[in-house]
Amino acid sequence: MLSISEAKSKLGVYKGAISDFNKAIKLDAKDTTPYLNKGLTKNKCGKLDEACLDWSKAVELGQVDAYELIKKYCNK
Repeated sequence: MLSISEAKSKLGVYKGAISDFNKAIKLDAKDTTPYLNKGLTKNKCGKLDEACLDWSKAVELGQVDAYELIKKYCNK
């Protein structure tokens, strides 16, 4: 099941989704999921450099899926 933030991202409500992911990060800065999803959302709206930073933070916190996204999108 999607979170509200993920649903917003899928519906193209990128600014709202990013704001929600930032709030989730403030609540638990060690949770990797908001960083991963915020990066996916930023990538969808053309902010690849910012997406790469979010994915890098997710990797730093132990999210291995984000590393694949970095390899695919960021190291070009």
